[in-house]
Amino acid sequence: MLNLQPPQKNKHPLANGQPSLQINEVNREVATPAATRAADDSNVPELPLQPSDHSCGTGAPTPIISQTEANSSSWAARNPGKPIIPTRSAPPPPNAAQLASRKLASDQKKKKDDLLHFSLKAIKEEQEEKLSEVASTHDVAIEKVYRLFNGYQNLAPSRKAQLANALIHAKAAEVNKNRPTGSKYKANEIRELIKNDPAMQNLDSDQEESFINELNEFRKLQKFGMRANNAAAARDMLSTLDNVCKALDSMVRRTGGYAIFFATRGHVNDTSEPTWHGTDNAMDFFEDVLDLEPDEVCRKFEQWACTRNESKSTVKNASSCSCYSNTSNYTDGITGKSKKVSMNYDNYETKIMRNLNVKLVGWPTGIPFTSPSKINTVTEIRKLRDALKDGTCHWVAMSAAEIEEHAKSLATRIADGVTIGKPRAPRADRGKTRGKRTVQGKANNRPSKRAKSATQRKGKGPTSRETIEDTEDDESVPSGSDDDDQ
Repeated sequence: MLNLQPPQKNKHPLANGQPSLQINEVNREVATPAATRAADDSNVPELPLQPSDHSCGTGAPTPIISQTEANSSSWAARNPGKPIIPTRSAPPPPNAAQLASRKLASDQKKKKDDLLHFSLKAIKEEQEEKLSEVASTHDVAIEKVYRLFNGYQNLAPSRKAQLANALIHAKAAEVNKNRPTGSKYKANEIRELIKNDPAMQNLDSDQEESFINELNEFRKLQKFGMRANNAAAARDMLSTLDNVCKALDSMVRRTGGYAIFFATRGHVNDTSEPTWHGTDNAMDFFEDVLDLEPDEVCRKFEQWACTRNESKSTVKNASSCSCYSNTSNYTDGITGKSKKVSMNYDNYETKIMRNLNVKLVGWPTGIPFTSPSKINTVTEIRKLRDALKDGTCHWVAMSAAEIEEHAKSLATRIADGVTIGKPRAPRADRGKTRGKRTVQGKANNRPSKRAKSATQRKGKGPTSRETIEDTEDDESVPSGSDDDDQ
């Protein structure tokens, strides 16, 4: 039977002025193996990882990364021991022969579809004539005939795992396990393999139950398993929220109710975008009652979610602070100085390379050479942090030939009029005559350092009053003394 009602076009619920869900592309970092970190970070001692082959020019040891810090990159890494949904690699790009074959198959499929649609159109016209005759014979409206005729086809399919699906799943896991992406068996080919496999024929009840349980476990993993990396988690969250928006908008049209939801990431290392959605004018509730913008509520919700288990000082700009601490200060082991020297990115070639004869090698490609506090993307700041921690980016002392070559390069560019680094801002009183400093009309009457130090070395005597009044002596003599008797 055919559904004679014309299909309705589905409109996206977010098309009518509703905020859209967006996600930034992130680097595909794979979670580290499980069982490297307990669920509670506070109860796990920080253990050093294996040292890297990269080190500074003086042979200084590479900074040690704690497992607690290294395994917080994704939701799966923060929950070791939980099942993880395996990732699928992208298929290789097709060659010219494959593209030509696909185009030929597409043209053939299009011709077959046109013939099919022509046949279905003829059947539909014939059915419409017969249904019109039925409506005239029974003296009822044609719409009622259409409704009754199409209503018998609305059967809800069962979602319970069937033996046929379980066998396909088991066979696919067997034959496609080690095959590269793009060359795996299709569903029709797997069905043929099942027919030719004696081990999958004439199964008893225990074997059937075993195959069905295996399929149920796979479905459970797909439903409740954790995404292996941040990119997969972000796409999952985006797709799920899109379905939630559609369901809420449909519910509002059916019932006339109101609905609001906020969604955000749960950790500073996650890359999912915070978002919110409200049906009709439901978001006016925050402005009318709470005097808050929905964006502000969503931002506060994100801050709360990302800091609920950590202090604010630890979470805020964690990656940026880590990069700054690794690049801003370097010890006398490389510079030869007895004190730490602050990093100067603006005048790196003069203040650092020329004056200190050291340089920073292994800076990640694609990241501008600037202070980590000026890098605004999470992907770039993590890439720089990882390079500094594993020793790929490190300080080395310049050789005599490098120092000479760098000095010649600076001199050549200065002679050509090129500005090296960031020049200092001029004084506010530049161009004005500045005289000697005077105090109370006397020119430069400040004591010299030698005279001042000599004055400080002189000892000071005890302080006392210059005169003592006689009344104090008289008062010190008690009444009724011998002097009074005389």
